[in-house]
Amino acid sequence: MLAGLFPFVLFLCAVIGLIVAVLMPWFWVTIAAIPIFGLGSSYFFNKKNFFAAEIFLLIIFVLIFAAWAQACARNSLDRFYTGDHIFNIKVITVPRPAKRFNICLVKIDGFSEKIKIVDYTRRLDYLGRYEISGSLVKRLYHGCFFYLIFQPKDAKIKCVDLNFLERTSRDISRYTLKRLKDNFSDMTYRFLSSLFLGRYELLYTERQIFIDTGTTHLLAISGLHMVLVSATIFFILGLFGLSHSFRLVVASLVIFGYTFLSGISPSALRAAIMFSVLSMGFFLRRTSSSLNILGIAGVISFIGDPQILVDIGFQLSYLSIFALALFSYIFPQDREGNFFINEFEQLFNISLWVGIFLLPVVSYYFGKIYIGAFMYNIVLIPLCNLILLIVFIMFCFFPVKFLLLPLAAVLEPLSVFFIYLNKSFGSGPLSSCDFRFNLFGVCLYYIVFMAVFIFYRYNKKHEKI
Repeated sequence: MLAGLFPFVLFLCAVIGLIVAVLMPWFWVTIAAIPIFGLGSSYFFNKKNFFAAEIFLLIIFVLIFAAWAQACARNSLDRFYTGDHIFNIKVITVPRPAKRFNICLVKIDGFSEKIKIVDYTRRLDYLGRYEISGSLVKRLYHGCFFYLIFQPKDAKIKCVDLNFLERTSRDISRYTLKRLKDNFSDMTYRFLSSLFLGRYELLYTERQIFIDTGTTHLLAISGLHMVLVSATIFFILGLFGLSHSFRLVVASLVIFGYTFLSGISPSALRAAIMFSVLSMGFFLRRTSSSLNILGIAGVISFIGDPQILVDIGFQLSYLSIFALALFSYIFPQDREGNFFINEFEQLFNISLWVGIFLLPVVSYYFGKIYIGAFMYNIVLIPLCNLILLIVFIMFCFFPVKFLLLPLAAVLEPLSVFFIYLNKSFGSGPLSSCDFRFNLFGVCLYYIVFMAVFIFYRYNKKHEKI
């Protein structure tokens, strides 16, 4: 029963395991339950009741993932609420200047949570490591908790040495940001930094423009970026007559480097892992379904940080790929007829399908239903692809000034036009409407959705018979 989609089923076990860990946070009870269900699985296997044996085996996987989530949850920041403490931090966003202080996000060594720092010293720099002292504050904003540390003007901040990878990432990131700032207007620089490096904190009023049109997914470092990175690498290395296998290895390394450079967001990590699994399948001469590849990426991400499953970006990224997998199963692409008409129709259908599939989750988190987003994507996605492709080529040829300037001259008006299009679409009367699904509504929506899908699949099998 589990053989065909085992990695994907394992990922579903991880999701259920996290829910179990939240509802029943008793680590030793979970550990004790694992051998009990193991005996049950062994008993049914000996009785040749394989269905019951596999059910017990699934419960064991759920408990293992639950135990891992419970163990990771023990390392909590809550113990730092009282008194001052010493923290070793890494700045993960470009400090945003305010009137008397800078605001940035940091990560504390040993913890996965992002901490907001109000820095009156203005000494914290992007991708730097520091030792600071202070007390941790937990605040509630729009139903979500976040952590905060204040650094007064006289606070003592000690710089900490970076390792080789961190120093390389910092230098490349700062160099890229500087080159973009030197060659583009302020608005275009901030937009391209967000699109290429995931530096969303640089977007000010432009961020609301993308929220109004429901196209913030275009700014997320995801599979779209990885495909263009690999295509660019394949093209450049192909000019030197290098083999397909060598280009695949180099592309995989570059993609992981780019993921690290852009901050290892959930969507970027998912895309990088999926590309690596596909590359490994090429070398082993084996193919796998998109659901299994998605499952492998999900399990690896969960093992790295169980709390990543509650991240909004993680949920939207994985649900989008799951929706695409369902779409390819239900509506196989028609290769006959005009190529451009087929591609246009496919883009429209995919945009509509993914929009419908993600509708309750987007509504739950953002309080909006984006009516026109699937139509906007038909125009915006190809234009975004073109902009990204030019940025990637620019990145490869940053030191070559005679190539950089013509590319910048093309990219500047394209970026301004892209932002203007988003602004025009977002101001339309049918752009979006205010509505928020509750959690029960989200669950009911997907239960009905999957029931319809199962009914469709059942009927399709009987039609073949």
